[in-house]
Amino acid sequence: MDISTAYTILGVDKDASLALIESARRNLLQALHPDNHSPEQKAIFERVTRDVVEAAKLLKADLKKGAVSGIRAESQIAKTSVERDGRLIRTIADQLGGYAYNVANPPTLNMVLLLKLIGESCSETPKARALFGGMLGSFNGDYKKVKDYLLNGWR
Repeated sequence: MDISTAYTILGVDKDASLALIESARRNLLQALHPDNHSPEQKAIFERVTRDVVEAAKLLKADLKKGAVSGIRAESQIAKTSVERDGRLIRTIADQLGGYAYNVANPPTLNMVLLLKLIGESCSETPKARALFGGMLGSFNGDYKKVKDYLLNGWR
């Protein structure tokens, strides 16, 4: 079984965490357990549950090795809430920077509001939540100002 098949079997994304992989495995095994089905279907569900167990084992081993499909190394995974919030702020600031130079898409308050709500709901530290909370005050119709506000406020 290859990695992409394992992701498909478990129904998880390529950036799934160990906890998500384990949760998907448990839920699938509970739903597909051979004892929950008729005797005629038992052999089919035994094979399916073996595939689920094998897929989870493969993905867990790959994660523990430090790489998920060769895309991200263990050292690239943010380990603390401050690191994760820093990445979130930089990602949202990059989005705003991309919009700032898109002439066909004039600045709108809705876009800033949407990114503000995403930031507030996904951030883990009080500093980041407060920073996202103040985004609208720096808008003034210019995405670049909001981007600068986020990046300068996080330092």
